[in-house]
Amino acid sequence: MREAGLSSRVVLDDLEEAIEQERNEVEENTEETEDGDKRRVKFDLERYHDLEEIDQYLKDLERSYPDLVSLDVIGESLEGRNMTVLKICNKGCGIKPVMWINSGVIIPLI
Repeated sequence: MREAGLSSRVVLDDLEEAIEQERNEVEENTEETEDGDKRRVKFDLERYHDLEEIDQYLKDLERSYPDLVSLDVIGESLEGRNMTVLKICNKGCGIKPVMWINSGVIIPLI
C-alpha cells in the first residue's frame, strides 16, 4: 500500500476478540421467555445488528405490544429473505393512508 502512496492504520487489533465481546453482550441482554423463545431485553442502537437480530427485535415488539404492533411479510428479497413490515396501529389499522419508513430510520424511532 505504501508503494501505491496509500496510508493505513490499525483500527482494531483483534477482530475475533471484538466479535466475541459483542456476542457476550448480546447474550447478557437476551432472556428466554416462558415458551422457550429468546427475547431481546435491550436493543443497542450503537452497534451493528444482523438481520436475525433485527427480526427478533421486531417479534419482541409485536409480542410486547400486541394491541399496537403487528408484523407482515410483504415479499422476499433477491436473496430469498423475508421483507417484513412493522405496523404500528392503535386499535386496528383500518384503510387510512400509509407512511413508509426505511428500516434504517425506523429502529431508532420505535
